[in-house]
Amino acid sequence: MDRKLADYSHQMRQVRQSSALGYNQIFRQVILNLRGESGSLCSLTGAALNEVEMHRKLSQVQDKTGLFAIPFLRSVLHYLFGEPTQALQHAERAEEHVAAVPGMFAVTRYVLFDSLIRLALVEKAPRATARALLRRVRANLKKLRKWAAHAEANHAHSYFLVSAEYFRVRGQADRASKSYQLAIQHARQHEWVADEALACELAGQFLLSRRKFELAQKHLRDAWYAYLRWGALAKVKQLEKRFAFLDQAVGSERRASAPPRERRVPGLG
Repeated sequence: MDRKLADYSHQMRQVRQSSALGYNQIFRQVILNLRGESGSLCSLTGAALNEVEMHRKLSQVQDKTGLFAIPFLRSVLHYLFGEPTQALQHAERAEEHVAAVPGMFAVTRYVLFDSLIRLALVEKAPRATARALLRRVRANLKKLRKWAAHAEANHAHSYFLVSAEYFRVRGQADRASKSYQLAIQHARQHEWVADEALACELAGQFLLSRRKFELAQKHLRDAWYAYLRWGALAKVKQLEKRFAFLDQAVGSERRASAPPRERRVPGLG
């Protein structure tokens, strides 16, 4: 994918499509971050993009789409890599420009991650802050439910995943468990690989908190495989580092499935 995006960037430079080139470079840098091929997991400065310079250019021409994309994608990265406080800061910056992308699918993704980010902060937030976070999530759930009713393949898994996290923080374990499974089922059925991975990861963490260790391990292993299929190698490594059992299990499977090493010719090294 990165090679394709690099080719697209080259073609866009040749025909001087500066706006499209900028968007392409933003997404290319996100891919590099997810693959672990950047100095920082969450900053969008690396081989494909200088975030500060891009923000300056976008601000000069008042490109609201680009000004939305950078903080939104940073909020996603911070959330995926376990930094919800920073994620919310970027989500709120993205909200300043969300009106510039009406009708775009990115808005539905913003609502999904805005909800997940806020739910990740509820349990440690002061009571008044927690109430405000939950109010926002409930409003988002109404949108997700409406979108899911009109386009189930695109939005049902998002609605069930946010519902699951909402029920989790509200202490409704049975409803949370059912919603996690529905989120995984719909994401898998409609080939939302990244969201399947995330749903499996969140379900696994929930099951660990309920001391259902065997089920938790299964879901976290499924998350590992889905992140691997997606190509998010940095998330794969993060899961392996966090869950020792996962590192051992998938490590043995990786060794078993690895291609045989090329044999060296004696005397030639």
